[in-house]
Amino acid sequence: MNRIKILMLTAVLSAGVFAQAPGVQAGRAAARAGRMLQLRDNRLMANYLGLTADQIARQKAINQAANEQAKPIRQQLNQANKDLQQAIRSLQPVDAIATQIGTLTGQLTLIRAKARQDFLKILTPDQLQKLESLNTPPPAPAKAPVQQ
Repeated sequence: MNRIKILMLTAVLSAGVFAQAPGVQAGRAAARAGRMLQLRDNRLMANYLGLTADQIARQKAINQAANEQAKPIRQQLNQANKDLQQAIRSLQPVDAIATQIGTLTGQLTLIRAKARQDFLKILTPDQLQKLESLNTPPPAPAKAPVQQ
Protein backbone atom coordinates (compact mmCIF):
# COMPACT_ATOMS: atom_id res chain seq x y z
CA MET A 1 0.00 0.00 0.00
CA ASN A 2 2.90 2.35 0.77
CA ARG A 3 4.30 1.74 -2.72
CA ILE A 4 1.02 2.82 -4.24
CA LYS A 5 1.10 5.99 -2.17
CA ILE A 6 4.69 6.63 -3.25
CA LEU A 7 3.78 6.12 -6.91
CA MET A 8 0.77 8.41 -6.60
CA LEU A 9 2.84 11.07 -4.83
CA THR A 10 5.52 10.79 -7.51
CA ALA A 11 2.92 11.30 -10.23
CA VAL A 12 1.47 14.34 -8.50
CA LEU A 13 4.88 15.89 -7.87
CA SER A 14 6.11 15.19 -11.40
CA ALA A 15 3.05 16.92 -12.85
CA GLY A 16 4.39 20.16 -11.41
CA VAL A 17 7.76 19.58 -13.05
CA PHE A 18 6.17 19.16 -16.47
CA ALA A 19 3.77 22.06 -16.01
CA GLN A 20 6.66 24.43 -15.24
CA ALA A 21 8.76 23.59 -18.28
CA PRO A 22 8.96 26.72 -20.46
CA GLY A 23 11.57 26.65 -23.21
CA VAL A 24 13.50 23.92 -24.94
CA GLN A 25 16.08 23.31 -22.20
CA ALA A 26 13.44 23.05 -19.51
CA GLY A 27 11.43 20.74 -21.76
CA ARG A 28 14.43 18.47 -22.20
CA ALA A 29 15.06 18.50 -18.45
CA ALA A 30 11.43 17.60 -17.79
CA ALA A 31 11.57 14.78 -20.33
CA ARG A 32 14.76 13.47 -18.73
CA ALA A 33 13.14 13.66 -15.29
CA GLY A 34 10.11 11.82 -16.65
CA ARG A 35 12.32 9.04 -18.01
CA MET A 36 14.10 8.76 -14.66
CA LEU A 37 10.77 8.51 -12.83
CA GLN A 38 9.58 5.87 -15.29
CA LEU A 39 12.76 3.83 -14.78
CA ARG A 40 12.33 4.00 -11.02
CA ASP A 41 8.64 3.10 -11.27
CA ASN A 42 9.50 0.16 -13.53
CA ARG A 43 12.04 -1.05 -10.98
CA LEU A 44 9.51 -0.73 -8.15
CA MET A 45 6.95 -2.68 -10.16
CA ALA A 46 9.51 -5.33 -11.11
CA ASN A 47 10.49 -5.75 -7.45
CA TYR A 48 6.88 -5.81 -6.27
CA LEU A 49 5.86 -8.43 -8.83
CA GLY A 50 9.08 -10.42 -8.44
CA LEU A 51 9.89 -10.32 -12.16
CA THR A 52 12.67 -12.59 -13.36
CA ALA A 53 15.61 -11.26 -15.36
CA ASP A 54 14.01 -12.72 -18.50
CA GLN A 55 10.69 -11.01 -17.77
CA ILE A 56 12.45 -7.69 -17.18
CA ALA A 57 14.30 -8.02 -20.49
CA ARG A 58 11.05 -8.86 -22.27
CA GLN A 59 9.28 -5.92 -20.60
CA LYS A 60 12.05 -3.58 -21.76
CA ALA A 61 11.77 -4.94 -25.31
CA ILE A 62 7.97 -4.47 -25.26
CA ASN A 63 8.31 -0.88 -24.01
CA GLN A 64 11.06 -0.06 -26.50
CA ALA A 65 9.04 -1.43 -29.43
CA ALA A 66 5.95 0.51 -28.32
CA ASN A 67 7.98 3.71 -27.92
CA GLU A 68 9.52 3.31 -31.38
CA GLN A 69 6.10 2.70 -32.88
CA ALA A 70 4.60 5.68 -31.05
CA LYS A 71 7.39 8.20 -31.72
CA PRO A 72 6.30 9.31 -35.22
CA ILE A 73 2.68 9.43 -34.09
CA ARG A 74 3.60 11.63 -31.12
CA GLN A 75 5.50 13.93 -33.48
CA GLN A 76 2.47 14.15 -35.77
CA LEU A 77 0.25 14.78 -32.77
CA ASN A 78 2.49 17.59 -31.53
CA GLN A 79 2.41 19.20 -34.97
CA ALA A 80 -1.36 18.77 -35.23
CA ASN A 81 -1.80 20.48 -31.85
CA LYS A 82 0.35 23.39 -33.04
CA ASP A 83 -1.69 23.54 -36.25
CA LEU A 84 -4.89 23.54 -34.22
CA GLN A 85 -3.72 26.43 -32.06
CA GLN A 86 -2.73 28.37 -35.17
CA ALA A 87 -6.11 27.67 -36.80
CA ILE A 88 -7.91 28.81 -33.68
CA ARG A 89 -5.91 32.05 -33.49
CA SER A 90 -6.43 32.79 -37.19
CA LEU A 91 -10.14 31.88 -37.06
CA GLN A 92 -9.67 29.08 -39.64
CA PRO A 93 -11.74 25.86 -39.72
CA VAL A 94 -10.64 23.38 -37.06
CA ASP A 95 -12.77 20.32 -37.86
CA ALA A 96 -10.20 18.41 -39.92
CA ILE A 97 -7.36 19.12 -37.50
CA ALA A 98 -9.45 18.10 -34.49
CA THR A 99 -10.39 14.87 -36.27
CA GLN A 100 -6.72 14.23 -37.03
CA ILE A 101 -5.84 14.77 -33.36
CA GLY A 102 -8.53 12.30 -32.36
CA THR A 103 -7.24 9.70 -34.81
CA LEU A 104 -3.63 10.12 -33.66
CA THR A 105 -4.66 9.95 -30.00
CA GLY A 106 -6.56 6.76 -30.75
CA GLN A 107 -3.48 5.26 -32.41
CA LEU A 108 -1.37 6.04 -29.33
CA THR A 109 -4.01 4.52 -27.08
CA LEU A 110 -3.99 1.36 -29.20
CA ILE A 111 -0.19 1.10 -29.01
CA ARG A 112 -0.27 1.49 -25.21
CA ALA A 113 -3.08 -1.05 -24.85
CA LYS A 114 -1.28 -3.64 -26.98
CA ALA A 115 1.97 -3.10 -25.07
CA ARG A 116 0.07 -3.58 -21.82
CA GLN A 117 -1.45 -6.81 -23.13
CA ASP A 118 1.97 -8.05 -24.24
CA PHE A 119 3.32 -7.30 -20.76
CA LEU A 120 0.44 -9.15 -19.09
CA LYS A 121 1.15 -12.20 -21.29
CA ILE A 122 4.64 -12.62 -19.77
CA LEU A 123 3.39 -12.64 -16.16
CA THR A 124 2.71 -15.74 -14.09
CA PRO A 125 -0.74 -16.22 -12.56
CA ASP A 126 0.63 -15.13 -9.14
CA GLN A 127 2.15 -11.98 -10.64
CA LEU A 128 -1.12 -11.21 -12.44
CA GLN A 129 -2.98 -11.54 -9.15
CA LYS A 130 -0.51 -9.19 -7.42
CA LEU A 131 -0.87 -6.68 -10.23
CA GLU A 132 -4.65 -6.89 -10.11
CA SER A 133 -4.58 -6.26 -6.37
CA LEU A 134 -3.01 -2.87 -7.10
CA ASN A 135 -5.97 -1.97 -9.31
CA THR A 136 -8.62 -3.04 -6.82
CA PRO A 137 -10.11 -0.09 -4.97
CA PRO A 138 -10.15 -0.30 -1.18
CA PRO A 139 -13.44 -1.40 0.35
CA ALA A 140 -15.96 1.33 1.01
CA PRO A 141 -16.33 2.35 4.63
CA ALA A 142 -19.28 0.87 6.46
CA LYS A 143 -22.29 3.14 6.60
CA ALA A 144 -23.55 4.14 9.99
CA PRO A 145 -27.09 3.00 10.73
CA VAL A 146 -29.73 5.62 10.12
CA GLN A 147 -31.33 6.80 13.34
CA GLN A 148 -34.95 7.82 13.28
